[in-house]
Amino acid sequence: MNTANRHTRREFLKQSAMGALAGAALAAPGAAWAAPLKNSKIRLMLRQDLVPDFIMNGYLQRFNAKNKDIFVESSYVNSNHGWAYEVEHCHEAPAWYTEGAPCQVFMGRGPALAQLADAGTIIPLDDFLAKSGELDRSDYHRSRYGSVLDSATYRGSLWGIPIIGDTYALFCNMDLFAAAGLDTPPATWEQAISMARAITRDTSGDGRPDVFGYSQCSFQFPLQILSAGMDLVDLKNKRVLFDTDAGLEALDTYRRLSANSPPHVDFEKGDMGMKISVTTNAHGRYSHINHVTAPLPAGARRANTYGDSDGITAFAIASSAGKDEREAAWRFIEFTAGAPMFFELTKAARMIPLRNSILNSSKYAEYLERYPVKKAFVQELEYAVPKPCIPEYRYIEVIMRDILLVVQHAENRLAVSLDAMREHLKAKTELANARLAKAAW
Repeated sequence: MNTANRHTRREFLKQSAMGALAGAALAAPGAAWAAPLKNSKIRLMLRQDLVPDFIMNGYLQRFNAKNKDIFVESSYVNSNHGWAYEVEHCHEAPAWYTEGAPCQVFMGRGPALAQLADAGTIIPLDDFLAKSGELDRSDYHRSRYGSVLDSATYRGSLWGIPIIGDTYALFCNMDLFAAAGLDTPPATWEQAISMARAITRDTSGDGRPDVFGYSQCSFQFPLQILSAGMDLVDLKNKRVLFDTDAGLEALDTYRRLSANSPPHVDFEKGDMGMKISVTTNAHGRYSHINHVTAPLPAGARRANTYGDSDGITAFAIASSAGKDEREAAWRFIEFTAGAPMFFELTKAARMIPLRNSILNSSKYAEYLERYPVKKAFVQELEYAVPKPCIPEYRYIEVIMRDILLVVQHAENRLAVSLDAMREHLKAKTELANARLAKAAW
């Protein structure tokens, strides 16, 4: 994988989400924007950077029509400034939360919630959730290793209500598998490495591979870290453990996999056997390829994440909102996180529910029967790990990307020694832990 792939995280997720949302939302009856109702008493501004206004407004119209005393409008902000900008500003809450016109509701990314909480930009939602007639804390999906609500919990308080937290799956091109004498997806990372090597070959005779075994985006490296048995951050002791044997195993797994990768991450080109990808890509984007979606391979443990590479997407309430606005904002959150609206969004975004009552409902079971390609993603919920909700996590993300440089910059990745990788891990771990040593939580 070339280093250009380190710049694609938010753009990659936006394209995946918007590609699925656009067709269904624009085709839906009543998706056109409506003028404010004359009897609206409370106006709310929703600021978000995922779904363009012309799509989001179709959903807001449903809420506004049902709630005559509230009018919500969307303010989409293009916050995709590139990886260099994210690195420079990772120590502070993203500027798009504070720039521009005032707003009362945010649809934001989990990793920034703790920074917003420390900045006093958002309020805790525990009391709202405790009194809610629609949402219940115990109804949110609990995985084997944690809860999705942990992705929005900081200093013992809940700062966001998760709305999108889909897992990853492994997309496998079965024609390329068959050409290599393989018939089933890998169950472990070691099998994935062996299969990737078997699939990679030169079909043109020019001495260079033109069929490749495996690809992933660099911002998916936390999957190898978690699979190696580590946490992304040791919250109890305020440190990372990337310089351990488990950290070396994670980097070595990435090194051996990426040695069989093409210079791009486009599964739709049909020249790669396996790729880690997101739920929206399971619906149509790769329909010209004979492929299956499979659970992620396991290492020391099976592991996935909530919310793809950017973490969960959650609704938060601005601290600048007045009392009545906060109550109205919570009603909007309840509406959007509720079962009826979830199924409306599912028609467009193909999301996985984060509430047990929806996940285990007969209606969702029927949905899975119509779209069995989603079953691998649902299965992976059992192994999903919340990304830490701490102010330092966005910096830790930078460290995890930089860890890969020792491999990505090598002309021959398999020639990078374990000793060189260990020294690199040690240096990056020291940087991360120096930052965590100053943590006040």
